Amino acid sequence: MDRIIRTCSLAAIAALLIATPAWAKVERESALSLYAQARVADAAGDDARALKGYAAALVAEPENDQVAQRALRQAVRLGDKALAVRAARVLERQKALPADARLLLLSEAFAKGDWRGAELQLDAIDENSTFAFMTPSLRGWLAFASRNGDVELALRDGSSSAF
Repeated sequence: MDRIIRTCSLAAIAALLIATPAWAKVERESALSLYAQARVADAAGDDARALKGYAAALVAEPENDQVAQRALRQAVRLGDKALAVRAARVLERQKALPADARLLLLSEAFAKGDWRGAELQLDAIDENSTFAFMTPSLRGWLAFASRNGDVELALRDGSSSAF
């Protein structure tokens, strides 16, 4: 009996070793599965389930810009700031950040007191030009909040900007 158990144990270990690549493939597909489930929930109007699915898919595929794009939009819509910021950071690294999401990253820098980060976000907003009309007043707020710079000068420098 002891010999049979030992033989069965060896057979089980061999089966596990052979099956390992298949398990790895299932793990890789789970990100796609999570994303697909989130899309189905999104289409069905189940916002909470869609948000959870996009968040899980972003954890599974942290540099996937398509997942990040969906996660960002869903998170903003449902008020999940942490997920929205995480997804926006992915899109920023991929150079695929929508212009309006730049404002989210700016607000995050302000909230953390990261004045250098806020300045970089404002520079990027100016560069994109979609929301450049806002930067003079935002630079004024940055000067005020950081206690570094002249608020009036920041506002005056933007007076030549047109809508």
